[in-house]
Amino acid sequence: MKYEKIFLSITFLLTYFISIILLPKGFIGALTIIMVIPAFAAIISILMESRSLKVLLNPFTYKITLKGLIFAIAFPLIVIFLCGSSAYLTKQGVLSENISYIFLDAIKITLISLTLFIAGLFEEYGWRGYLLPRLLKRYSIKRTNFIMGIIWSLYYVPAFFILNMHFGLPKAVTYVVLQCAAIFALNYSFTYLYTMSPNVLLPSIMHILWNNINIATLGYSYNNVSYGFVIGNVKIINGEGLLGLIFLSLFAIYAHRKFSNHPSLNI
Repeated sequence: MKYEKIFLSITFLLTYFISIILLPKGFIGALTIIMVIPAFAAIISILMESRSLKVLLNPFTYKITLKGLIFAIAFPLIVIFLCGSSAYLTKQGVLSENISYIFLDAIKITLISLTLFIAGLFEEYGWRGYLLPRLLKRYSIKRTNFIMGIIWSLYYVPAFFILNMHFGLPKAVTYVVLQCAAIFALNYSFTYLYTMSPNVLLPSIMHILWNNINIATLGYSYNNVSYGFVIGNVKIINGEGLLGLIFLSLFAIYAHRKFSNHPSLNI
């Protein structure tokens, strides 16, 4: 675990430092920098261990299955659709424009996101390209998924907390707990995707789709700004809010049971 610890040390030290220094000053671009850190830390750790540039390409060498590709695209779209429609039907949200325009805009955003998957790759190369397969060599898939969920949630804590501090400490803490719980549940879908294909391109596609469709449809959960296709309380309607947590948790239960069919997974 020596190099995995190096990876985590670099990731958390840089992420927390940048979050604490830049985010309070309103430098939202810090979030983009933070997304790059896991890939940077993974590359450093790999080169320290193997001293071979070829090893850096290993996460890209696995076969991309059709089932995995469909899941990577469909999962974010389905969950965000369920959150948006539930918000509208329960009167927690209202449509910002005509439904036909929303549909066309959603298609545009999806297509743009698919071409810009490289943005998701920066983060996913570290999490699902480096750390996940290494943990799977030591632990069962259920335990690995749990560890990944905790790590991934903690990675976001300073950004969640700092960007929500203007609501006051009690609400900020509540929002952080809610968003971390949603991230923990979301992690199940990424581990589930890994069982279909360990190629790092697939989680990269799913990650950027999740980010872009979620924000465009349900608003910006980091600082509670509602400007999506569905307008409402972001902490309730967002994919990383209450409704998102509900639907993600339902899938997490399903995935957890499926993981029983893969007690160990070392691809």
